Amino acid sequence: MRRSADSIVHNIAEGFGRYESRDKTRFYKISRGSAYELISQILVSHALDYIKEEEQRDTLVNSCKKIIEDLNALIKTLES
Repeated sequence: MRRSADSIVHNIAEGFGRYESRDKTRFYKISRGSAYELISQILVSHALDYIKEEEQRDTLVNSCKKIIEDLNALIKTLES
């Protein structure tokens, strides 16, 4: 889970540092994939009782969904 979370932020940073829109969106899309991967890991962790509270699971998943929503808007803007 830490690696997925790190991948989200590091790919956003790397994309930000790129000059061309195509390069930027490539890294933002990788970051979005890592956010989906993190959601999957959160759900599995809850199913295995590593995350016990449904409220905590939902908070984490919703945080990832917000990141995905923001990345989608950024990607859309750059691809327009």
